[in-house]
Amino acid sequence: VADVVELARGEAPETALEDVSLDELVGHEVDRARRHWPALYFRFDPQRGVVRGVPARLARAVANLLDNAGKFSSAGSEVEVAVTAGGVLTVADHGPGIPDDAIARVFDRFYRADEARALPGSGLGLSIVQQVIDGHSGTVSITNRDGGGTIVRVALPPAGLPPPQAPRIEALSAT
Repeated sequence: VADVVELARGEAPETALEDVSLDELVGHEVDRARRHWPALYFRFDPQRGVVRGVPARLARAVANLLDNAGKFSSAGSEVEVAVTAGGVLTVADHGPGIPDDAIARVFDRFYRADEARALPGSGLGLSIVQQVIDGHSGTVSITNRDGGGTIVRVALPPAGLPPPQAPRIEALSAT
């Protein structure tokens, strides 16, 4: 239910935005993930980075990424988390990776690759990540890493910069 409510929220009003220490926010979520996934090693490499955003929504997106990394990692493996001064978050795991035919759909609502259907989840976690990051004028991408696992890269505009203008999309008529 919480996932559906998060998706229904849409974008946060401009007045809810504030300067957010991305390294501190991610550090808090890494600590939570360490408690939730005690059989994994979360290595955190933070650089001070401040972005403009809604802390609770950003925390939810980061928590979803860390939970996915935990869910798909084997006991004893490492999840590498980094934040750069430019507002880039990277989460890399050593799990099985995502099948090539599924990688283009992982941000779709309710989509679950065949290999993930036996695991808990609703198929909304990465959709929420996409919605939150889009709402913060950022980008999110996911790729498979050599040797197994995935790398998720989130780039958020640093605080103090105006958000980029969204591209104008015009409907094409069917005439």
